[in-house]
Amino acid sequence: IKDAVEDYIINNKILTKDQLEAGGYRITTTLQKSKQDAFVKAVNDQVMKKLDKKDNKVDNYVRAGGASVDPKTGKVVAMYGGIDYVKQYTNGATRGDFQVGSSFKPIVFASAVQNHSETQDGQVITPNTYYDGTNKRPVQGWAGGSYAPANEDDVSYGNITVRTATDKSVNAVYAQMAVDVGPSKVKQTAIDLGIPADTPDLTATPSIALGVNTASVLDMAEAYATLANHGERHTYTIIASITRNGEKVELPKDRTTQAVSREAADTTTSILQSVVENGTATAAQGAGRPAAGPRGGQP
Repeated sequence: IKDAVEDYIINNKILTKDQLEAGGYRITTTLQKSKQDAFVKAVNDQVMKKLDKKDNKVDNYVRAGGASVDPKTGKVVAMYGGIDYVKQYTNGATRGDFQVGSSFKPIVFASAVQNHSETQDGQVITPNTYYDGTNKRPVQGWAGGSYAPANEDDVSYGNITVRTATDKSVNAVYAQMAVDVGPSKVKQTAIDLGIPADTPDLTATPSIALGVNTASVLDMAEAYATLANHGERHTYTIIASITRNGEKVELPKDRTTQAVSREAADTTTSILQSVVENGTATAAQGAGRPAAGPRGGQP
């Protein structure tokens, strides 16, 4: 977390690296101890303690990262960087070299609602619109060549609604939806929600729907916080205040934008709540608060 705070300060040009190294600054973060403790416990209980490092060798290489952003303010209230600084040198919450996977699918749907997109046969895309979820089904209407992604475990679903396709994270449906919306529009929606424009592999092709691009957990948390906040985006911050010798250091002002329409954000949140209730994220039930989420896409 110390590295994440220092990187934020330097990258946002609040202070230079030399100024930080000179010392004398009192830095207060936005992290809240109760939420931080609960976050670390959740990662340990739901991920780290379930690893079988003895009998499943790949579990020795599992690395976790997490971030919790207050949707109404953009403040990072909890962060999980890794098991141990010595064993995991990079912060799992801020490193941006992992593919985001299926956590990108809701951005495709949000873009569909934002752009009033239609299917190939002229149906407006809603949670109840039917798509063909056949495994390795070639996408229709894409002039850039053939593309026929496999579903997980090569399962074919036949005709299913967008809501069900989201619950089950069906690649065939979402690749087609990306084409129906227009991959360039999907890309722009992702950027508007908080995914950096220079993110590697954030390309305007059907594969964008499957999260082949990389991004940090914190970037994705900002995007999801924006959806939870009815489409209003607050650029995330991890710094509450910085002082030196009693003098306040000026911090960047909160930049608030309407990233997507309220309709797009709220409709997307509604199908993500369904994923928690019926789909691939049922482990999030019982948290004692409203919950919404996709099938996990990042390590």
